[in-house]
Amino acid sequence: MSWSPNLNSKPEFFDSDPFWQSLLDTFEQPGVAADALNYYRKNLGQGSFMVRALFPLLWWLGYLIGLLKKRPIQTSPIEESEVKRFLKRPPLKMPVLALIGENDGCFFPPLFRYVHSRDGGSERLFLNTSLCKTIQGAGHFSFIEQPEIVSQHLLELFELPSCGNSSL
Repeated sequence: MSWSPNLNSKPEFFDSDPFWQSLLDTFEQPGVAADALNYYRKNLGQGSFMVRALFPLLWWLGYLIGLLKKRPIQTSPIEESEVKRFLKRPPLKMPVLALIGENDGCFFPPLFRYVHSRDGGSERLFLNTSLCKTIQGAGHFSFIEQPEIVSQHLLELFELPSCGNSSL
């Protein structure tokens, strides 16, 4: 399954901007992909359903792909102390905008929306406003596939009084 099935080819800027080629070259270096995965595992909600259920599956998938490429991805397990520390953190006080493409092959859109709902426990993570929007006609890289729609959602977020806009 593709992360962005609607994105059939590389965007033009991948070939014209040396930054993107440098980024791709960097991820080919040993350990970089594992470090990137570990960053998300360490910082995105230890103890949440996403980390407890999905990241172990992603780890095994990455490990199997690594075996097929003869380059296993090394990741460290999440320590129980990290989970306890995360659960003691106060909820974020600023508004949060969570976007997902309707055809995202990396995250499962219905599960993503559930996790960001009150039923999914988002009140433990977000104190004020949490908006979860689905981007139609986009996959995982919605900011590339539908930049105008993503920009519009960002503008709506910035208009919220809790973002400092006192005109509302």
